[in-house]
Amino acid sequence: MLNVEPNSPIRSMERDSDEWKMAWSALSYEEINQSLPDPDEAWNPEYHEGWQYMGSVRLLSGAEWAHQFRHRCHPVTNKREYRDVRSFGCSWSA
Repeated sequence: MLNVEPNSPIRSMERDSDEWKMAWSALSYEEINQSLPDPDEAWNPEYHEGWQYMGSVRLLSGAEWAHQFRHRCHPVTNKREYRDVRSFGCSWSA
């Protein structure tokens, strides 16, 4: 996990923006997803769960942001997993 600024405002990426696509792509390269047929989603058919984008928060540096993802029951570990992906230069929605 990255060092998040305390009380950081939560922002949202614009769906289907370049930032959105790059963040999901980066998530698919996480080691936990590498053995899966669809590493972008990491779908768990038993629990009907995949990765969820939770929002974007400012890092302690103050200049960078991270996109936070959660999976309620990852098919590799069968437990809740969290991943942070550094921003590539965000497009923020309102």
